[in-house]
Amino acid sequence: MAEYKSIKGFKVQSLAADPSGPQGQVWYNTTTSLLKFQGAAGAWAAGNNLNTRRSDSACAGTNNASLVVCGGYGPFSPGPQDPGGTDCETYDGTSFSTENDMNNPSSYNAAAGTATAALNIAAGASPPSGGSTNMFLSETWDGTCWTNANDMNTGRQGPDGAGATSTAALAFSGTHPENAQSGWTESYDGTSWTNMNNTTSQRRTGTGMGIQTVAIFAGGTIGGGAPGFRNLVENWDGTSWAAGTAFNHGRANLGSSHEGSPSTALIFGGQGPAPLTLTESWNGSAWTEVADMATACYGMGSGGTGNDNAIAIDANPSPTAGVEIWTFANTVKTVTVS
Repeated sequence: MAEYKSIKGFKVQSLAADPSGPQGQVWYNTTTSLLKFQGAAGAWAAGNNLNTRRSDSACAGTNNASLVVCGGYGPFSPGPQDPGGTDCETYDGTSFSTENDMNNPSSYNAAAGTATAALNIAAGASPPSGGSTNMFLSETWDGTCWTNANDMNTGRQGPDGAGATSTAALAFSGTHPENAQSGWTESYDGTSWTNMNNTTSQRRTGTGMGIQTVAIFAGGTIGGGAPGFRNLVENWDGTSWAAGTAFNHGRANLGSSHEGSPSTALIFGGQGPAPLTLTESWNGSAWTEVADMATACYGMGSGGTGNDNAIAIDANPSPTAGVEIWTFANTVKTVTVS
């Protein structure tokens, strides 16, 4: 068996106390007679509530402490349910602030960009009478107001999206016509939408992660209106979609840390078919189950970057204004053998 020195080029340090150092550091604690290493772990914690109760909203932002939340299904009390809201709020890492409304009601939508320059993708609503309203609309956010942008080429409900900026975004999948899955993919250049190659499987209610040229399409339902909760993953290379590494627990209506290059990512919650608390982390080669959410939910607004920060905002089955925040930190762990 190879020794640590032959692999790393140096011996394991012997220290009287645990140091604070970079992830991956290994040492022998002479006080406790234990071999230890600096690992990492993530956990969910409650955040301050949203101002307006809703579900199925969209979020854009570069991390879990700076984002814009747009649209959503509600309000729920008082009064009847609205087919889609125009409400907009921003988050500064501590609290939510109510901002100027969107121009068009929007729910089951997607978003791309930052907290001060965002794109709301393909607003689609589900009216109280049932069925769906498939829409072509998109809007841009400048940090103060929403402005109508050029329409998409194909109207749909519930698209997924990716994009680090409001001028370079991707929209894919969704429902159109009534209750039929689509694999349509469109690219946005800040002015116009362009049809691209379709996803390889037609799914709806999945989640999108990444940027315009490198993206992930994960989960969702497929086929004939049957539940069919999937753990399928497809990878986008800027031109076409290809099958990726499946995650562990199939689900739909899930949340994700969807901004930035998807070499690392987080998916959480969803229906499978019951509401889930499950969280999975992607490290670029494999999916790993990590700490659960506090509340089982689906249809949440979500955001964040990579697998070290994420946010889950409002959710079904009983929508509240609640928020959960995921953070990732180094922790000292003991090496055990058996």
